[in-house]
Amino acid sequence: MQKQESSISINQPNSYTMKLCEKLLTFTEKGQFSDICIISSDNVKFYSHKNVLSAASDYFMAMFGDSPTSTQVKIHEVSGKVLKAILTFVYTGQIELQSETVEDILRGATFFQIQSLITQCNFFTAEQLDIKNCLNFAMISNQYGPIELYQQAIWFAGVNFDRISKEEDFLKLDENLLNAIISRRNLWVSSEEVFYFSLIKWIDHDKLNREKSAVKLFSNVRYWMLSLDFIKEHKSKMPKQMECVELVCTWLEWYSSPRGMMWSCFRACKEAHSYFTTNYIDPYINHPYAQKFIQIVAILVLLLIKTSATILK
Repeated sequence: MQKQESSISINQPNSYTMKLCEKLLTFTEKGQFSDICIISSDNVKFYSHKNVLSAASDYFMAMFGDSPTSTQVKIHEVSGKVLKAILTFVYTGQIELQSETVEDILRGATFFQIQSLITQCNFFTAEQLDIKNCLNFAMISNQYGPIELYQQAIWFAGVNFDRISKEEDFLKLDENLLNAIISRRNLWVSSEEVFYFSLIKWIDHDKLNREKSAVKLFSNVRYWMLSLDFIKEHKSKMPKQMECVELVCTWLEWYSSPRGMMWSCFRACKEAHSYFTTNYIDPYINHPYAQKFIQIVAILVLLLIKTSATILK
């Protein structure tokens, strides 16, 4: 009688891979079978394996591709504490993120081009954004990425501008980053006067180098929401640039006319409509009350335009 052949398929990818990675990590701790020594900025040495590092990091892939025989490399941009955490992630896929350390780990992950770790830091940071750290994360993500974190940090700063403008990091913003925050539609300030003085404070912090940014930044001031008395009183506090003075004088002259006065009312209604539509109506656009609200606002705007046209005739 012929004996039947038998077979069985064993598939334990998760447990097997985890044990294998943990074993490889112990090799790095003992310096066994390693072919590369990574030295951190504070001269802490880590023994590792080129194939593992190259599989996880495009940075190391490019480095070892150009220098396949190298046995030691110094990383000036990353400390020993951060490098240890990143190497643990590379070997095991595990890392402990904390509010105090995620900034340095994100910077290191971006430097090494480890996309999976960048994504994890991004998710963690998005949940941790607050008044104290949003500007710092905006500056880091603007320089290193990812773009998703940058956009979230900019959005958060815009809707909390009153509070973030009082933080020390606000004065460290460069012109482009500050302009990215204040030119967004979601910018919210308790009053245009607060916004005005925030720009003055930012420029005064480094007046010699920042006065040239005045025209660009002050073009975001909604002058129609400032009183004529306020503009006249504080015009002298603007940076002493002819273009800025001309900008304010132009607004003063225009607002003094009946057309300017009516236009300021119209723009205020338009701003309110835009803000409420974006933040309160769009998410519930199919709701019957939302449709009614849009109709009422449209009627009020039409009445305002009609009244303005009658007065200006």
